[in-house]
Amino acid sequence: MLGYMIYFSIVLGLFVIGDWLGIWTKAKLSSIFVVLISFLLLFLFKIVPADIIDQAGLTAAAKWATPMLVFHMGTMINLRQLLDEWRTVVTSVIGMIAAIIGILLVIPLIGRDAALVSIPVINGALVATQIMTDAAVEKGLTLAAMLPAVVFAVQKFVGTPIVSRCGLLEARNLLADFREKKAQGITLSAAPAAKEGQEKRVKFCEKYDRFYTTNTCIFITVFGGLISVWLGTVTPINYSIIALVLSVLLCELGLIPSKVLDKGKASGLITMVVFAAIIPALAKISIGDIATLAFYVVVIFAATIIASLLIM
Repeated sequence: MLGYMIYFSIVLGLFVIGDWLGIWTKAKLSSIFVVLISFLLLFLFKIVPADIIDQAGLTAAAKWATPMLVFHMGTMINLRQLLDEWRTVVTSVIGMIAAIIGILLVIPLIGRDAALVSIPVINGALVATQIMTDAAVEKGLTLAAMLPAVVFAVQKFVGTPIVSRCGLLEARNLLADFREKKAQGITLSAAPAAKEGQEKRVKFCEKYDRFYTTNTCIFITVFGGLISVWLGTVTPINYSIIALVLSVLLCELGLIPSKVLDKGKASGLITMVVFAAIIPALAKISIGDIATLAFYVVVIFAATIIASLLIM
């Protein structure tokens, strides 16, 4: 018991440092990057044991936390909003295709394994990183198993400046358009006016909101994850896709609340557990691997950016 608590405290302490530095630098320094670099340095200098995540009891926890988090992510998707913003969805899909093409073209430079584990991480996030890390470990691809965590850590530094620049340009265009229409006496509405006499449909989960307690919401994600994993074993479809589709459907039907783990006050803990699952891959990185991984990361992001600019 004491050992579990000691190592769990160390792990959470590093997460806290990452959060504080992120707040102090106003998100200029990613908390994710701080956590992963901290663990990498501690592993390289053998300050903490390589199996610290396992000794903290988080390895087993991640097995059930990942399906829960994927199911929760599905309840964050609003289908009506996606349909209204279909241009944004199409643009995102094109961007994902561009990233896939760009990374596949650099296979001669980084190898097939590195390319295949990087594509989902570039187009996804934490869950994709964890899934690809586990898959690479199961296949015995040591270097490829290290890459997703590194790509995930660096991703924000590459993407944020580009997104910020594009966002500022679009904001200036919208502001100029708003001022022009305002000068012409045109009133702009932020949202379409509700139709007269149209009543808002009360969802089942809203009507019986008091029954959706913390334990109920956590149980929903656990049971949803269970069904998804089971279906993933009897079909060729990955459980993560099933979990997303199932949770979106149930949420649209009004049977479960949106952002179910947020309502259950457990999303932060579950996210941390899943994040911790990718950390053991860093323990296998040696000083000699750093140059290779750095080369891979530079090539991957360069290919992604160039392909995106050319195709979009």
